[in-house]
Amino acid sequence: MRVPDVSADHSAIPNPTDPQPCESLSDATPPDSGSELAQDFGTPAELPPHDILLELVNIFFDRYYAQYPCFHKASILDEIKSRQLYTTSRSLLYALCTSASQHHHDPAIRAKQAAFYEQSKFEYDITLKNPRTGIRVVQTALILILHAGSVGDFSAGWFYLGKAWRQVCALGINRMDCEDDAYSQFYQPSYCQPLPGAELEKEEWRRSFWLLLMMDRGHSWPTGWPSAIDDRQININLPISDVEFQNMTMQTRARTRRAISFTRDLNALVKSLVSPEDPLNTFQYLAVAYCLLGRAAEMIHSPQMPPSSPESMKERDDIDQCLIRFRLSLPQNVTSLLESPSELRFHVVWLNCILNATTILLHYQDAKGTSSNSLGSTVILAAENNVQLIKDASRISIGLLLSAHIGLSLYISACSFIIEWKLSGNDRYKADIDLYLLVFDRFYEVSQFMGLKCKLALEHDMARDMESIMELRDRGFRGLLADCSKWSHIREGLAKTGLMIT
Repeated sequence: MRVPDVSADHSAIPNPTDPQPCESLSDATPPDSGSELAQDFGTPAELPPHDILLELVNIFFDRYYAQYPCFHKASILDEIKSRQLYTTSRSLLYALCTSASQHHHDPAIRAKQAAFYEQSKFEYDITLKNPRTGIRVVQTALILILHAGSVGDFSAGWFYLGKAWRQVCALGINRMDCEDDAYSQFYQPSYCQPLPGAELEKEEWRRSFWLLLMMDRGHSWPTGWPSAIDDRQININLPISDVEFQNMTMQTRARTRRAISFTRDLNALVKSLVSPEDPLNTFQYLAVAYCLLGRAAEMIHSPQMPPSSPESMKERDDIDQCLIRFRLSLPQNVTSLLESPSELRFHVVWLNCILNATTILLHYQDAKGTSSNSLGSTVILAAENNVQLIKDASRISIGLLLSAHIGLSLYISACSFIIEWKLSGNDRYKADIDLYLLVFDRFYEVSQFMGLKCKLALEHDMARDMESIMELRDRGFRGLLADCSKWSHIREGLAKTGLMIT
């Protein structure tokens, strides 16, 4: 693996004692370390020729911008055309190639996706706590984290979440919108300098941070593992709309409308969004939705507060009331896919999937000791909302559903249907389960790991006997996700196809 140029994403020149890539890891890696290599680290991955790189970047913005709404297109293209990124952030170039190469017309480029991914990982791995080109380094991490989830490289994604958060803190970005902040004298990120483009860079940082928080919460709620980002340590305004952001230039000096400050008070946060903006700001809605999801996950998975405790029940009710108010504050063209503008449809699907997942998380009650043959109407209604999303998306483009951001939200809904189907004996749920299975078949075509993982999990759940189904219901949401038999089945199924979870 070729060592990057020392002017890349580093704040210091490596010395001979710094970690260097080895020709073979057979001697460096203990046999029981569990590491799986997707690429021979002795083979360097070269960037494509300049014209092909520009093609890939345009593919990225056409196909992936909605999933990574933190990149200012004109700035990225300018930095590539001027070849600035070649010397300041090669890791980002490799990351962009990782995502976009899958859709390039040249099979030779498509075949290099894994090599681009490994090279980007290597370059990001050697970045320091306060990288000189901080914004591009953190954006590299965002692409790597989401791609890692789609190929089963969970260890890398999990560690990169923590590293990116630490880098954000070292650069002072986590408190960039504080007023009269006594700590500001210790931080000198580039946006503090009176340079052209400062407002644009600040907004790009805000969007990158909020996407990082969303990915952090998205990793934590299904696993029960603690989130990396402590929202007590952030003061960053919510992002502006995509239209306003992309229209910004290096000469932009101030925001065109009132900034919405972040607050940990969920009631106040929801109330700050009561007046829908024009243009619609779906990214802002997503940021708030993930704040609600994160708080619900913290409460459900807390090791200090059992789900059935009075404190937990009160907090659950408070979050649920905030969720209700938030849903009521959303305009119709954000809650209905068929009424949403074409450029916002993916965000509408994403937003509603996350809201439905939060509802299921809050209402998947611990039913131990009851004779009920149902998970509860609220859980099933949330799962049915996702079924309607699937049906609406199928009338427009099934690609709206095929994102690692929402795959597990769809799985949890499908799993709820399986439990309800087994408990009630009502076969109408079976037709909805079949729709989810078809969605994961389509997932397999764009992400073999994600599609097969979710389908194997559903097939395992469908094969359960009644005793096992009752145990799933009785253990509550914690038990549903902590079912080791399911994940053993998934690992075995993936191994048969040559796919591995790391």
